[in-house]
This record gives sequence, structure tokens and C-alpha cells, in this order.
Amino acid sequence: MVATLEPNSTVVPAELMRDMPLSAAAAPLLASARNPRDLIDKLLAAGHASDALRVLLRALPKRYAIAFVCDCIRKDAGITPLPAVDAACLVSAEAWLVDDSDAKRRDSAERADAAGRSSPSAWAAAAAGWSGGSLAPRGYTEVAPPQHMYAVACYAAMMTLAASDPARAKARTAESVERACASFGARRAQS
Repeated sequence: MVATLEPNSTVVPAELMRDMPLSAAAAPLLASARNPRDLIDKLLAAGHASDALRVLLRALPKRYAIAFVCDCIRKDAGITPLPAVDAACLVSAEAWLVDDSDAKRRDSAERADAAGRSSPSAWAAAAAGWSGGSLAPRGYTEVAPPQHMYAVACYAAMMTLAASDPARAKARTAESVERACASFGARRAQS
């Protein structure tokens, strides 16, 4: 279970989403939400699946968010196989999940850069690459990534994945959010 997503969480949604704002249409729901799970439920009910995804990814711990994204990409790859460069990006992100060493993190960041962050797998690798450590090349003064950078990359991965089927993009996004909430043990908030 992820405590941040539980219905009794005391996490203030406005604070959580400070660095990753919601769309203008969804922003009014932020003020009335009791916690992140309540906000996700309100966003889904109002048809703002991409904003619900944004909240979900920001609320999840880094490893959970990246693992969730990798799992979604793997499921999609079962339908449409990945090109070699994307497969390598996904493997590097998954390798970081197993061994979160700086070497694995840097490998993921380098693969994402080489792939131009143009696919869900490249964004997953970027998320792992931006999970900590330094954004600067080796030998330069360290520059820590902002705390929300992993969630931004995870969001880009998921939105790029959803866009592969434009007719179902919104539905796929909502289904992914619901699946993640179920997977991480977060029950629906009670009204």
C-alpha cells in the first residue's frame, strides 16, 4: 500500500502538486479535495483522466511510479513490439529498478538522451535517470534534479503511450490510473 494514496491520507493535494500543476479545467477541483486519492477520484469523475494521472504519478514514490510506467510499456509491447532503441531504454529503466546505483541511473539518462526522449521507453529511462544523483555530466559540479522530475518524465511516458491509440487515449489513461490505484492498494475514497 502507498500511504499517500489511501483515503485517510493527510497529504495536502495543493502542496503535492505545487511543482506539477493541473490543467486550467481541472484546477478548481484541487481546493475541495481532502487528499490525493480524493482528488484522483474527483478528476476521473469529471473526465480529467490526464490530470488524475499527473496526481497519481506525483503521489507515488519514485520507484513505484517508474515501475508502473515500465509495466504499462511492457503490456503495450506485448501488442506492438518495441524497436531496439526503445527496448534498450526500457531495459535500462528496469535495471535501475533492480539496482538503483548511480551507474544504472546514469545509463538510463544517457539512453534517454540518445533516444531523444521521443518514446514511452525513452521517457521511462529519463525518469530513472532523473530519479536522483546529478543531472550534470561526470566531472562537473553536481546538479540535483528537482524532486518532481521523475513524475514529469513518467507522465510524458504515459501520455506518449496513450497517444499511440488516439481514439482510446482518454479511456486508456483512466484505465491505467484505476489499475495503478488498485495495484498499490489504494481504495476509493468515500464521499
